[in-house]
Amino acid sequence: MSSWENNPEIEIFREYLRIPSVHPDVDYAPCVEFLKRQAIDLGLPIEIYSPAGPTKPVVVITWVGKQPDLPSVVLNSHMDVVPVFPEKWTHPPFAADIDKEGRIYARGAQDMKCVGMQYLAAIRALRKNDVILKRTIHVIFVPDEEIGGVEGMRVFIQSKDYEKLNVGFSLDEGIASADETFPVYYAERSIWHVHFIFSGTAGHGSLLHKNTVGEKFHFILNKLMEFRQGEVERLENDSALSIGDVTTINLTRLNGGVQSNVVPPTLVAVFDMRLALSVDHDVYEKQLNKWCEEAGGGIEIKFEQKQPKVEATKIDDSNPFWLAFKKTTTELGLKITPLVFPGGTDSRYIRQAGVPAIGFSPMNNTPVLLHDHDEFLQADVYLKGIEYYKKIIPAVTNLWIVVEMSSWKDNKEIEIFREYLRIPSVHPDIDYAPTVEFLKKQANELGLPIAVLHPGSVEKPTVVITWVGQQPELPTIMLNSHMDVVPVYPDKWTHSPFAAEIDEEGRIFARGSQDMKCVGMQYLAAIRALRKSGVTLKRTVHVTFLPDEEITGPMGMKAFLQSEDFKKLNVGFCFDEGIASADETFPVFYAERSLWHVHFIISGNAGHGSLLHKNTVGEKLNYILSKLFEFRQNEVDRLAKDKSLQLGDVTTINLTVVKGGVQSNVVPPVMEAVFDMRLALNVDHDVFDRQLKAWCEEAGGGVEIVYEQKEPQVAATKIDNSNPYWLAFEKTMKDLNLKIQPLVFPAGTDSYYIRGLGLPAIGFSPINHTPVLLHDHDEFLQADVYLKGIEIYKNVITAVANVEK
Repeated sequence: MSSWENNPEIEIFREYLRIPSVHPDVDYAPCVEFLKRQAIDLGLPIEIYSPAGPTKPVVVITWVGKQPDLPSVVLNSHMDVVPVFPEKWTHPPFAADIDKEGRIYARGAQDMKCVGMQYLAAIRALRKNDVILKRTIHVIFVPDEEIGGVEGMRVFIQSKDYEKLNVGFSLDEGIASADETFPVYYAERSIWHVHFIFSGTAGHGSLLHKNTVGEKFHFILNKLMEFRQGEVERLENDSALSIGDVTTINLTRLNGGVQSNVVPPTLVAVFDMRLALSVDHDVYEKQLNKWCEEAGGGIEIKFEQKQPKVEATKIDDSNPFWLAFKKTTTELGLKITPLVFPGGTDSRYIRQAGVPAIGFSPMNNTPVLLHDHDEFLQADVYLKGIEYYKKIIPAVTNLWIVVEMSSWKDNKEIEIFREYLRIPSVHPDIDYAPTVEFLKKQANELGLPIAVLHPGSVEKPTVVITWVGQQPELPTIMLNSHMDVVPVYPDKWTHSPFAAEIDEEGRIFARGSQDMKCVGMQYLAAIRALRKSGVTLKRTVHVTFLPDEEITGPMGMKAFLQSEDFKKLNVGFCFDEGIASADETFPVFYAERSLWHVHFIISGNAGHGSLLHKNTVGEKLNYILSKLFEFRQNEVDRLAKDKSLQLGDVTTINLTVVKGGVQSNVVPPVMEAVFDMRLALNVDHDVFDRQLKAWCEEAGGGVEIVYEQKEPQVAATKIDNSNPYWLAFEKTMKDLNLKIQPLVFPAGTDSYYIRGLGLPAIGFSPINHTPVLLHDHDEFLQADVYLKGIEIYKNVITAVANVEK
């Protein structure tokens, strides 16, 4: 026993195991202090990041390589451990007792404090022997892996701090093996936690009601257990398969019913499903929905967790990291078995970010005890693992050749665009500082002056990058975009919304990829190319980046246009955002409808719900609704009958908010209804306003109209021979053989305010052959479409900036 206790690496391991970083409510501070001491002992820098807040630290210890520009290697582990039931243990779970056979008992001995300390022990030995590595190594210790890593690895990968690590490959946890082999994990199944909410006929338990929740539940349970049995048989009949190769389904929770003799109206059943790599997620989900219909309907499916399919790490000749790992383990005489991980680890987030990751815990001839009572690891197995890592780490970090990156990733402009997309300038409560710093960096690289203005408030900066023309006295060209993006629902995305992941087809997934960070970066990319080619422009160009467009810009463009700073720009023409097009045409927007948000505050007689009062709010609301929806239907009919019309050519009206009433049997004295109205260009605002008031009087009076927003009528930008900027733009697009379609913008942009000053403005985003995904889940832009847009802007900017007086 003494030999184990006297080994310094064993003692460090045991010290780490004694820290009770156990769920729930983990206090990570002792782990962080322990790791700080380890970093000092190693003589390596340590960083503590808090992407999810100070109670969820991510610790990164870095060993800088000889060629730090090469993609780095991450050695990942997690600090947290699962709960324990001390009465089930024969040793205290956080004492790290070691018995006479060298078994170290502690929660985390296998999962996975062992691996984190083995990394550091191997590095300690390598540095002591003056080994030099080409690539930088980042040893990462993350929180919360055992509860899904949402506030650990998942959020860290979305951060700027992770991006700076320039990760090219990752090692993460595996599982122990009871025999001599070492399982090596290259992929994971997708976890779905599915709630089936059954609704059916309720009643007395003595009757034979139809469509009861029990019948429906039985049908679904039977279908799922049939499917499950099929997977059991596949696994039993094919010795080449392991548990990670099949789909597992388990009933985990049931809830429903209030009394033994009452048939309940609802029942909830929860299933844990792990979808194999071969499963088509869309087909599988359709099957679940079909079974619900076959069961009699009235079944709602809710996903507590619904992980997207993540590509497996390649374990062939195309992955040099794998080849280096495999070659080293072969030289060490280790038998490895590539497998799909049966559970879930942080590697799924790493792989989802496009980085190859291998799960490997060097523990063979060891019973699998992760999450079990009396979890232990043999001391000699632990020490052998350090020896293995001493060989594996230099092998994967000294690679000269890496996987051939796709042309999209190799393109400088694509990388700048993706860097911009990774800044989460998302409503609400946006911090624009990272965006401003990014734009300062771009201006410095372009060799152009930058001004950061604050016309609305200090928190709402307006950024202006200027390329002075040969004739600066001429009215200038404004290339406008906004920095903010609309909120996201990450659970609805198959890609992290601020990771700017790029798939094999070159689709860049990120919030803002279409609306409208693409356009801002295309402006700068075009200018970069023009300046590199020695092009000169007559007119000065101002590239403006505005805040808060997505919330109608009161502290952004509206405030900026009223400032002295804007007047000094001497703007003569502006380009702003457009919308993607699903076909070959490019929509070009020359006007916008006027946005009215109208509150009808309706007062009437109140009283008991059993009576027939006159002039109630319900009657008045019904009258106003009838009139507004009759008007709306006329616009729908106009749009349907006249194929030359687009949505922007008609007036839209939609009921968006209603509120009122306090009790089901009380007629309320007041109700409020809110409508979103977008008035077409041909609508006379005064006439429309009078019509609304007339309908309120006809309804019985007592109806107050309050305007949350009431935009005035703004003249359209002329798209004829009277507008030389339009002519230059139109001719350029024609010369490029590009089809354009002039339209009225269906929603609202900052161009509305620009046109309000009498300045011509055109909304144009060079995105065709692309589904319209602004404000949608999984918003993306194809890399080649983005790059073509830069070429278009190179021509367009030159044309409009060289317009004569």
